[in-house]
Amino acid sequence: MKSIAFSTLAVSLLVAVPANAYAQDDKEQTEQVKPAKEDRKICKYLPRTGSRLEQRVCFTKKQWEQVEEASR
Repeated sequence: MKSIAFSTLAVSLLVAVPANAYAQDDKEQTEQVKPAKEDRKICKYLPRTGSRLEQRVCFTKKQWEQVEEASR
């Protein structure tokens, strides 16, 4: 009886430990993939000449600053 309980415990530990390790690896990978605040895209809808529909334009914050500076 003790050997069955020990075997069950050993198998459950062998299964649970690698699953937990994979979960931690996935969490670390998703944290690494997130872009920094400066690198996030900011999308704006700009009017398009000759159309009633607006055009969606996406740039980073730094790129929007460059566009605004160039348009002055």
